[in-house]
Amino acid sequence: MNFSNTITADNFCSGQAGYVQLITGGAADFYPYLKSFGAIGLDSALGEFARGTPSVPANTTTGVSFYDGPCVPLAISEATTSEDVSFSTYLMFKPDLKPGDPGPNIFVPLRLITWELHDEATFDTGTWTPHTGTTTAAPPGTDSTDFPHWTTTY
Repeated sequence: MNFSNTITADNFCSGQAGYVQLITGGAADFYPYLKSFGAIGLDSALGEFARGTPSVPANTTTGVSFYDGPCVPLAISEATTSEDVSFSTYLMFKPDLKPGDPGPNIFVPLRLITWELHDEATFDTGTWTPHTGTTTAAPPGTDSTDFPHWTTTY
C-alpha cells in the first residue's frame, strides 16, 4: 500500500509530519496475539515515524508519503494460512516551537486512512498457492482529530 497526503502550512506554521499505523485482526502465523486477544497493535516497524519525519516549511504545500508492504511468513507446518488484517494509518503533525511558546509541542492527528488486507494461501507438494485475496487500493482517508490508541506494540 502506498499513498501520500499534502500539508499546506501558512506563514505562521511550520513543523514535522509522519504516519502512525495501528493493526487489528490477525494472521494464523504472525499476528496470533492480535487475533486471539482482539488487541490493537502499534506497528512500530513502519508506522511510528520509521522513515523519519519530513519537515513542513512555513508557507508551503508539502507531500508526505507512506508505503507499507505487509509481510507474513508462511509456516510450512500449516496446510493453509490466512491473513485478515485492518490498518488505521494516521497522518500526524507537530508544529515547530516558536520563541516564547511554553512547549513542548506534540504530534497531533490530521488525517485517518483505513485499509484492509484479506488473503489466503495453501501449501501443497512443496509450493504455496495463493488464493484470491482482496485489498483496498489508494484509500482517500478522512480528516481526523482523534488520537490513535493501541493496546500492544507489534
